[in-house]
Amino acid sequence: MVVTLVVLLMPTYARVRGALARAQGERLVYLARATALGIPGDSLIAGARAHDLIRRARVENADVLGDGNGLVSVELVGRDSTDRYHMLVNSDRESLASTLWSPADHLDRAVSAGRAAATGVYETGLDKVLSAAAPIFQGKRVVGAVVITGRVDGLLAE
Repeated sequence: MVVTLVVLLMPTYARVRGALARAQGERLVYLARATALGIPGDSLIAGARAHDLIRRARVENADVLGDGNGLVSVELVGRDSTDRYHMLVNSDRESLASTLWSPADHLDRAVSAGRAAATGVYETGLDKVLSAAAPIFQGKRVVGAVVITGRVDGLLAE
C-alpha cells in the first residue's frame, strides 16, 4: 500500500512543484522586466542612477515571493563587444569586480535573443533558488540585463 501511494503521489508532487516553481519564476520575470524598463539603454548602464534603481528594487520587493522565499540579489549585467556578459552592479555591494556572468539554465541565451526568462530551481551553496533576467536594449541591441534571484525554501516546504 505504501509503495502504491508513493508511485501515485510522486508524479503529482513533481508536477505541483514544477508549477509552483514556474509561477515564482514568472513573478521574478515581471520584477526583472519592470526594473529593466527603469534603465534607459542610452544611459550609462552601470552608472549611479542604475545602481540606485537596482538597490531600490531589492528593498521594495524583498518579500514579493512570500514567506521563506526572500530575494537573494538584484544584479545588473552588461554585454561587451564579444557578446559576453559581465556583472556590473549588485544590489547588496558597493563595488563589484567585473566578472563573467555564468547563469543557470542558459539564461544568457534568452537574454541575448531579447527575451526575459526564468530558470528552474537550482542550488547555490546552501540555498535553493530561482533566477530571472530581462534584457536592457539600446535601440534594437541588447546591451545588458537585470537579473533577479530569489530563494525557494518556502515554496519547496509547501
